[in-house]
Amino acid sequence: MLLTIAASPDAVARSLDTKGLRPDHPQTRAEMDELRPLYFREQFLAVSSVLALLLAGSWFGVRRRGAMGGVSKATERVLRQLDAAARAGESASFFEIAQHALLEAFARRWRIAPDKVTSVELQARLGSTGEEIERLFALADETRYSGYEMAAADFQSWMVLIRSQLTRVDN
Repeated sequence: MLLTIAASPDAVARSLDTKGLRPDHPQTRAEMDELRPLYFREQFLAVSSVLALLLAGSWFGVRRRGAMGGVSKATERVLRQLDAAARAGESASFFEIAQHALLEAFARRWRIAPDKVTSVELQARLGSTGEEIERLFALADETRYSGYEMAAADFQSWMVLIRSQLTRVDN
């Protein structure tokens, strides 16, 4: 058996209010603030701004450290090999190491293949230093085929030129 209770309209309206259902009413300002997207809220903007500043600061720090950091390990290794060859008085190995290292360095710096580094390219990009590099390459060939031997002072002057060119590539 079903029992139906007739309710007055006022009783229905009161029962709806107590259950949390209300007719459409304009929202208050506090409720409107909560409808803003997350990326427009002050807390989110503060956190994202701090993270952006940290990223920019670390990027500049790494770039600055890289510019001041000196030479790479590969360059240090080549310079040690050149120094050892110079102390031993081995002109052939000194020039062979120097020629190979400089060709690789110029190719990396200019973004071309090592076999494309020519005397014309050296003159165009290095000017008067290019002439000295060409002379070093000519001495490397002469030493390889004729057994040319250098004096200790010559080793040191070539080391200065080679070091300046190799460290210029790293920076």
